[in-house]
Amino acid sequence: MEGIIFYWVAWSMWIVYTFLMKKTLVRTFLSFFFLILIISEQFTYHIPFGTAGCAYFLLSAAAYGWTVRHNLHRSLRFMLAAVGLTGGFAGLKLMQLFDPVWFTLSPFFLLFSIMFISAGFIGKNGSDKLALFLLASCNGDLLYEGIIFPISGSIQLGEAWFLDFVLLGMAGFSIWMLIEYTLKIGNPIFQKQIRPRQSRNAS
Repeated sequence: MEGIIFYWVAWSMWIVYTFLMKKTLVRTFLSFFFLILIISEQFTYHIPFGTAGCAYFLLSAAAYGWTVRHNLHRSLRFMLAAVGLTGGFAGLKLMQLFDPVWFTLSPFFLLFSIMFISAGFIGKNGSDKLALFLLASCNGDLLYEGIIFPISGSIQLGEAWFLDFVLLGMAGFSIWMLIEYTLKIGNPIFQKQIRPRQSRNAS
C-alpha cells in the first residue's frame, strides 16, 4: 500500500529528532520540518496542467536549501552528478512505462537501488549523498512528468509512491551519516587506547 513507508519513516524520524536528539537549533528545525512534512502530505496544490503535492514542494525546498547551505551548488562535480541522476531517474521511469519487460522485479525498489547506490558512490560524505539523492529525485520526477505530459495530459507531482521513495532514501542516508559520525568519534578513542599499549610494549 503506497504511502505506508512515508508515514513510518517520517514519524520515526520525528520521534528521533524530537525526543532522542540533544536540544539544539538543528534538532528543533528537523523536528518541525518532519512534522510539517507529515501534515503537508494531505494537501495538494492545483497547477495549470495538473496537481502537485505540498509535500513535494517541501522536499524540493529542502533539497535546494541543503545544497545551497553546504555550498554544493559551487561544486561542478556535484552539479554534473545531480543532472546525470536526474536524467537517469526520468529515463528509468520512461523505460518502466514503455518497456515494462525490463522490470520483472519491483520497479520501485529497482529504481531506488540504482539511485541510492549511485548517490552513495558519488557523494563525498553522508550529507552530500543525501542532498544529491533528494535533488535528483525531485528534479527527476518533475522531468519525467514533463516528458510524458503530451501523453498523459496532466502532471502529477509528489504522488504517494514518490514520497515513499524519497523518505526511504532519507532514512538510508541518515543511518549512513550516523555510522560516519560514530566512526569519527570512535576512532580517536580507539587510538588513545592503543597508544598506552604501544608505549608499554616499547618499554
